[in-house]
Amino acid sequence: MKAAPGAFCNHWKQIFSVLLINPSLGPPPNTREDRLRTYLSLGTLASALQDKVFIKNFARTSGRFSEIGEPLLDRLSFKVRILDLALKQGNQGLQEYFESFIQRSEFRPDLIGMTATSSQLDEARELADIAAHLFPDALRVIGGPHVSVAPFDFLKKTRFQAACIGEGVETLVDLILAFMARGIGGSGSVSGIALKDDAGEICLNPPRQPLFPLDDYPFPSGSLGLFVDDIDDVGKNGRDLVYILAGAGCPYRCIFCAQYAIHKGTIRERSAENIFAEVKSLSAKGFRRFALVQETFLRDAERVARFCALIESSGLPLEWTVEARADQLDFDRLTRMKKAGLRFVQLGVESGDQVLLETLGKKIHLREVVRARDGCAELGIDTAFYMLVGLPGQDWQSILRSAIFLKKHLPVNRITRHISTAVAIPYPGTRIYEEKSVRLTDMPALSLNWPERHCSIVADEEGVFIGKNYTETDAMISSEILEAYTFLDDFGYFLLHANYNPDFSLEERLRARDFAYRLFYIIARRTIRDLILKARSDLTLAKYRQAHAEILARDQMAEAQLKDVTSSTELWPEIFSLFLATVRFQNGFQTLKTLSVPERIQWMKLCGVLWAEGNNNFSRIHFDADEEDQGQILSTLLESISSSRLNLLLENAERGVKNFDFPRESGLIGTSFVFLGIPFEYDQADSVLNVKRFVADGPLYI
Repeated sequence: MKAAPGAFCNHWKQIFSVLLINPSLGPPPNTREDRLRTYLSLGTLASALQDKVFIKNFARTSGRFSEIGEPLLDRLSFKVRILDLALKQGNQGLQEYFESFIQRSEFRPDLIGMTATSSQLDEARELADIAAHLFPDALRVIGGPHVSVAPFDFLKKTRFQAACIGEGVETLVDLILAFMARGIGGSGSVSGIALKDDAGEICLNPPRQPLFPLDDYPFPSGSLGLFVDDIDDVGKNGRDLVYILAGAGCPYRCIFCAQYAIHKGTIRERSAENIFAEVKSLSAKGFRRFALVQETFLRDAERVARFCALIESSGLPLEWTVEARADQLDFDRLTRMKKAGLRFVQLGVESGDQVLLETLGKKIHLREVVRARDGCAELGIDTAFYMLVGLPGQDWQSILRSAIFLKKHLPVNRITRHISTAVAIPYPGTRIYEEKSVRLTDMPALSLNWPERHCSIVADEEGVFIGKNYTETDAMISSEILEAYTFLDDFGYFLLHANYNPDFSLEERLRARDFAYRLFYIIARRTIRDLILKARSDLTLAKYRQAHAEILARDQMAEAQLKDVTSSTELWPEIFSLFLATVRFQNGFQTLKTLSVPERIQWMKLCGVLWAEGNNNFSRIHFDADEEDQGQILSTLLESISSSRLNLLLENAERGVKNFDFPRESGLIGTSFVFLGIPFEYDQADSVLNVKRFVADGPLYI
């Protein structure tokens, strides 16, 4: 792209006006807390643009100084304004809100920039159209994680002219200086961007290598006044939580995360001294509570120790929170951080299924999560667990393992009192996107948006789910992922409120606990159904879909409605839940699909008793004959066995009281026996419990 002759004079001005657009946060109401939470990305840019010393240093170090010159740089200043879309009123349209802002402020931008997540791309596209109409000569720039890994696709479909890739501070300053000097044509020399010319051709410039460490950047919070109009209200500041950028980048390659695609494994972080200096400056304005934003803040033990020492020596009464990996939280470090004001730890647990965790690339063991959780609990540090559903290979049995883990190791969370569950979205740049192990489905045809990680779901008066999920895997269809998201998130929510809500009466606590157990029961019921659906050796996604529809139709859609599984619940021994979370069926779908829902539960309990009696010594169950007529016979056999008897047998097994001498003779390939009228054979060599062919006139029970 060649610069137009005379472009320097046409674009240079002493005051360069920049309008930065903060995207919508979702449904109203917008709060001061929201603005303090969401200012960080644009605040980092605004603080840099308003710092003349930083601009000069950048111009000299980057080489822009030679083409601009000191006299012009001395006269240059940036006027920055924020258009906060979260403040839009009611049904007010974007164009109406944009135009009213311009009329009130009389602001005429030379550059319009926006940051957007994957779920805000439609809004960004509309804003680019509005900006091009209102200010055709202003440079339109977009940034954010999505466009950082998919800039070509986004620029082709919108009227943005440039996309910042990765960190935006130095890139935006460089882009503005180049644009002022030589117009849009001069932007071809700016690294770290994708650029679209007037003909719509897009080129990707070389990646940017940062010139300055993060410590040399102005404090992001220096621009807080652009986002919060009462920033000098010391009383409010003392109550609110303000977010502090501590660093970016992660060395790990979790399959669901795009961090590596954006930062290429590079970690950029601020020193303990620099972070504390910003905290101290904010404490002078009355702020006392801080959230340190960096997924790997605890990676450098020495840096953490220096940060704690600075807080302690200052004597400031500060509280702070961190994001952490469980393997970074040993007890001595937790003790030191607690002394320095650590109040809350956010742990990315993802799943309570260790087998699944080993496929995610996290390189975390659940015992490390338990150790971190227990250490925090002992020291009085609250913890939040972040969980994911809709992961590759994650089925209902895996979801049940997560529920069992949460039930046993519930975090002490008196602050937010929730389990933060999200849906795994295959964002561009993630391995689940590249491998297509998580796929988008039923997306609106004309939309650029990607789904939210948190589904919006309600139940109507009939108990029918109203909501939508847009992902699927080979293990779960989209509606099941939606259910798993709802059940697991609500299970944690109600259990935490039962334990830690100080405003709840005893009756309310008991009611919350009861509802939590109902949700656990729903997950177990879904697991029973899923074990049956997957009980075939030739399983494919298409066959699973077909079987799922068939069994729902046989059940007259009972398992598809919330009301049908929450009107009552059943508390059973923990050992039965562990059985459901452990054992698989090699086949049996044709047999078991003919059973009613209560009969399926009966059958699973019967198998669970044998599993417990045998000290968990089989992991698979196989039917010698998998036919519908076998299911009809099994139904008759199960009718003769009372549910109360099975419950008693399970309770005895959990207490270690033997009900039945399960055959465990060493070296036997197959040992036949009959239990409660059902013929079995145990194959010790392969750890398989075989269900023998049923005979219509055989014994009903022993």
